[in-house]
Amino acid sequence: MPKVDQIEIRRDSQMPNLQRVDDVVAAIATRDERMGGLRHEFEERDGQVFISAKVLGEFLGYSDPARFRSCVSRAKITATQTGKSIESHFLSPELFDRHQDDLWLSPWAALASIMEADPKKPLVAQAKSYFAALASEEIAADEARLRQRQMFKENFKQLHSSAEQAGVTTSRDHAIFDDAGYRGMYQRSAKEVKQQKGVPDRMTLADCAGATELAANNLRMAMTKDALDQGTANTKNQANQVHRSKGAIVRKAVKQGTGMNPEVLPLENKSLDQISRDKKKELGA
Repeated sequence: MPKVDQIEIRRDSQMPNLQRVDDVVAAIATRDERMGGLRHEFEERDGQVFISAKVLGEFLGYSDPARFRSCVSRAKITATQTGKSIESHFLSPELFDRHQDDLWLSPWAALASIMEADPKKPLVAQAKSYFAALASEEIAADEARLRQRQMFKENFKQLHSSAEQAGVTTSRDHAIFDDAGYRGMYQRSAKEVKQQKGVPDRMTLADCAGATELAANNLRMAMTKDALDQGTANTKNQANQVHRSKGAIVRKAVKQGTGMNPEVLPLENKSLDQISRDKKKELGA
């Protein structure tokens, strides 16, 4: 079997460092685990989540609530200066049937307060990253894209390993097998998909696709692998047919879910390499 790593993991300055993506995704998981103690403290109101300033301050290591309240006060000034609504982001405890000297913070207000916190406290940097992802759809989408890209690499390896059991053995076999999945999902070859979408010559679609498109491709590969592992294909031609059929199923799901066929889903402008670099610095991964 060809070395799948050589197909997916390349060495080129224009392409994302996939080992760094792995490291960053692992660091995000560690961050979320450390922040897990806060999840049950969230309260929902009108579709938005809020957290008690007192609880957040204690979590960050402030033994004196007044010290973190000063951070919240400075965050209110930031809100005013940036045009944020105080009433929308800093809620009275009475709205949550809590009668105490406290405020309930939206993800944005929590982030703004944490930005004013003591950076020497061990959890502050992790909390900044965590609440930034909660407060910003763009940051959340960037993290989702990193997760899906990392998953794509792993699914790709596992899929091609399973395909070998059905007779997909040579480099040409693997290329044809891979193309079959694209033809099912995009109704065109992998090369034609890249050309239509404007993927740079020395990059792959997975390097440029958004989280939704990556997730769809991950589903295509996972479904095909499961089918192959169940013995549905005994020859490489049958394996190609299975891959193409699963791609067609995912195509329909993408159309129903987004209103667009996969081949017209927009690419991301932001470099995956730059996202992973920035996130690595942020998380110290």
